Amino acid sequence: MNAAKPEERLTGTWRLPTQPNLRRAGVLVLSGAEEARLEIDRALPMAPRRSHADTPETYEIVLGRAGSRLFTLYRCMVESEESVGRRETRQVLSIDTAFEGARIASAGDLTFDAAAIGIEPLHDWAKWSTTSGRIVRRSDVEDGRLVRTHLTYEPQAELRAATDQGEIVLAEGLSIPRQRGRAELNTSHTFRMQLSSPLPFESWHTAVLRPLQNFVSLVTDQAARITWVTMSHSAHLTGPRGRRYPAPIKVRSHFLQQIGGQPRRLVSTDFLIGFDEMANRFEPVMREWFRISRDYRDACTLMFAPRYAGNLYLESSFLMIAQALEVFHRTKYATATIMPPNEYEALRGKLLAATPKEHRSLIASRLSLSHGNAPFFKDRLLDLIELAGESVTNLVKSRDAWAKKLKDTRNDLTHWSDTREGVEPGTEAFFRLLRQATILTKAIALREIGFSTSECARLFSENWLYRFSRGQI
Repeated sequence: MNAAKPEERLTGTWRLPTQPNLRRAGVLVLSGAEEARLEIDRALPMAPRRSHADTPETYEIVLGRAGSRLFTLYRCMVESEESVGRRETRQVLSIDTAFEGARIASAGDLTFDAAAIGIEPLHDWAKWSTTSGRIVRRSDVEDGRLVRTHLTYEPQAELRAATDQGEIVLAEGLSIPRQRGRAELNTSHTFRMQLSSPLPFESWHTAVLRPLQNFVSLVTDQAARITWVTMSHSAHLTGPRGRRYPAPIKVRSHFLQQIGGQPRRLVSTDFLIGFDEMANRFEPVMREWFRISRDYRDACTLMFAPRYAGNLYLESSFLMIAQALEVFHRTKYATATIMPPNEYEALRGKLLAATPKEHRSLIASRLSLSHGNAPFFKDRLLDLIELAGESVTNLVKSRDAWAKKLKDTRNDLTHWSDTREGVEPGTEAFFRLLRQATILTKAIALREIGFSTSECARLFSENWLYRFSRGQI
């Protein structure tokens, strides 16, 4: 992972799009990739309206220049104000998102159709490929002596996929920091996304960034972090005449994370799917993954949330995973019922007819047509275990007993009573149950993107965490 960068302070002038001649001096403070604030020497003119009396004042767009660097600051909230003299006020604004590389006067124009996206630990995953880039050495020999050596780097082949959103490319990048007498060659891996039509910035996170982050988390079996994003629009060009290209706009926002410290050294057995395995089926998998990210959005949010939340109680993680399983089943099997709908409706009618009139509305609400015939949570779990196949069956042993244990434990935490029927939180058995349920979420995700049950079993057999959960390590 990239090390956290020191705070950067940029002195410049800042203004509102509607007041081009009223500029204010101030300092833009950038802390890493995600945090930004603006310290204004004099308050910006025309303080914005408040939508509610308790809502802090917010400027939708602030434009600025610091030296040769152009900025568009989006959603700037007044964090503090301090009077300086009789007529001047010093402001500090917290910034939701800072765009560096362009001044865009309207929030409606914050649309982009391309992006380069850095996600950790994408590179750690890709470099374990057997087709990783390699350095080729060639020597020139004259009169029996070495006169020069050529070093050529052959990068890893790009992976490409066409999805409903557009084209996505997983590419290897190079950087060569030079020092006197030596040169280093550093490699990295980046997603490049070219959309078929521009998307508003607010839609990029749900439609593109989060699916890619979750994809990296799935294949690496680690908590993935979006570390940097550069966006562009094909209609906004820069560069000399005849060689113009879309202006790159660097994004700083709350969803980016730069993590300091020494990262854990990952090995191939840490991953769920190896790079080479994915390379052979990249396009169909990515098409399915973007479909899942759209159609199973709520299930994916619950499934991956425990990975991204630091210092989360195990009970909270357990409830998220259990809810993810139920939401996934409700989404995939939306029409599932306990009995055929016509039989249920007839039975419901008989029960209501036999119910005293004063209790009929209560029973009718309990036996509603929309929910009364829905499968029980335990039955949903059994369906998902069957979908997952042998990798999960071999893990949980008795499917029926395990599904009841998970159901009872979920009910203990959500429908509290002084008598517990499930596994006691804080015990080794509870931790084991959480690991097993988490593995079930991974297995059904693999099945949904096209892996067979036997392929899932093979992938899990090579995964350290799965083997540990089965007591094989």
